[in-house]
Amino acid sequence: SFLFMIMKHSSVFGIISILGIMMVASGCHNPKGSALSDFKIEVVPGEDTLRVSDWFSSINEITLTGCVVGEINEVVRFGDHYYASGQFYDTDENGNTSESQSLVSEFDEAGRLIKHLIKQGRGPEEMLNVLAIKINPYNQCLEILGDYGQRLCRVDLSTSAFKGGFSIGETEIIVAENFAPLSDGMYAFYKNLPYSEAEEYKVYVYDEAKSSVICCGIPLEKDIAELVSMVQKNNLFYFDDKVLFYECFMNTMFEVKQDTIAPFLTFASNEYLFPETALHENYRGLNEFVERCRESDWIWSHQNFYPLKEILISTYRYQNCRYINLIDTEKKQSHSFRFVYEDIKYGLVLDTNDRWLSFVGSDNNEVILAFDSFALNLVHERNNEEPEEDNGIFKLVTLAR
Repeated sequence: SFLFMIMKHSSVFGIISILGIMMVASGCHNPKGSALSDFKIEVVPGEDTLRVSDWFSSINEITLTGCVVGEINEVVRFGDHYYASGQFYDTDENGNTSESQSLVSEFDEAGRLIKHLIKQGRGPEEMLNVLAIKINPYNQCLEILGDYGQRLCRVDLSTSAFKGGFSIGETEIIVAENFAPLSDGMYAFYKNLPYSEAEEYKVYVYDEAKSSVICCGIPLEKDIAELVSMVQKNNLFYFDDKVLFYECFMNTMFEVKQDTIAPFLTFASNEYLFPETALHENYRGLNEFVERCRESDWIWSHQNFYPLKEILISTYRYQNCRYINLIDTEKKQSHSFRFVYEDIKYGLVLDTNDRWLSFVGSDNNEVILAFDSFALNLVHERNNEEPEEDNGIFKLVTLAR
């Protein structure tokens, strides 16, 4: 259930006062005027059907082989290789699954396992968990944030060899939930929970050479950070040549630079926009807050933005339904969908509430979804086909624009 997905993760997300944006740190510039952007997008729930061929030119299906896949959280692509975070297990000649778990693995364009890159453990080339992965264009490395958000490590993309990394646990960041490289040795980190009594922020800019934070902004509201918890990914992402930041329930998306955190896009005020006052009501706990969201007439849990050329793809909830939203940044228009008509490959009409819909990554050329055997069986059932027998089957489905 949706509530189980919320409780399953330790990530909880504080909400900010948009008009209360502040920048404090040496060399960090204050945004001028209000913390709103002139680039405004209105989002309106609708019962429309997304016809895939209207937005995408092709679909490619890739079956992952060479290991048992328990879960896929995130996928990034470099050249003709895919790098996935999740749960990956080897098997012996008898088909028995290894107890050793890999957290990040590399696959070729046909889905064949190349190498397990990060295994679960406490060794120098291992991590206890993985929160986010990114391709760093400045050093040609795959970078991985893990060890409960306190360590970033690197894998050389040309050799698949481990290349060390650094820790942020001793900085004022303490723990991060996501990250994005800004330039060579410069990083943006996203923090979602308070870990000290000092003033803390959502976004920090970290200089690896100085081992210190050089800029921070968007105050973390500690009183509601524990209450509002939504499963979300990709809070920091690349769009064109920009690094953008967004957290669900915020009304503004921000561009992050080395010395500036400034508004990029604002969701226009309408009857569906979640009011900030509703975040500060006296809720007795997370369950009551979620019920308040479900019973309201406001869009909630807007999250997981994936860019694809000029389009920003995201999902949100309205009442008890899930919607896909597409923002055309060139036309400055938004369109929401409750159903998907996949007319290129499968010939199916799918409900956006179906479990099959799991975005796991994107770049400028394609958006990537992960289909597990449950989702695959849903597709087979609707096509009157035999179900998948192997629960370890995962497919990546890529949509090109």
